[in-house]
Amino acid sequence: MSADLVKRANAVRAEFKKLESVAGSGYHDNDRNPARNDLFLAPQKNGLPRASESLVAFFDHDDMETVEFVGPDAQKADAALKNWLQKNSKGDPSNRPGTERKLILRTLPRLKLEQVDGQPRLSIWLTDWNDVLYALQAEGVAVAGLPLEE
Repeated sequence: MSADLVKRANAVRAEFKKLESVAGSGYHDNDRNPARNDLFLAPQKNGLPRASESLVAFFDHDDMETVEFVGPDAQKADAALKNWLQKNSKGDPSNRPGTERKLILRTLPRLKLEQVDGQPRLSIWLTDWNDVLYALQAEGVAVAGLPLEE
């Protein structure tokens, strides 16, 4: 199953790559916002990574209630989260906002990169997802989401 998820993630990035080369797709460098022609639509023109560079997270709302990163995406997400934790865990956590305090004291120290079906996998509880996404975005990591089951 893990190899299939890696293939699906790569297919999503390949589709974004195609869209980035098509004017009018909303992902092309020159696509403008129709409501505000002075603004661009493409993420890369608005200070974000290209959509084709996004990590792909798989959401399991039914069985495990987790968000899964698989393969190289799991390794990249894990590295970004460890980097965020290292930068933000200095000092007294009680002086931090609730999201950061929760990430520092509970959520990130419990995350473990595991091997499942021969692929790295990082599993995050849905209840922790918004906080984890906060840390990933702070590290400049873009995330696209798909359902775990097709």
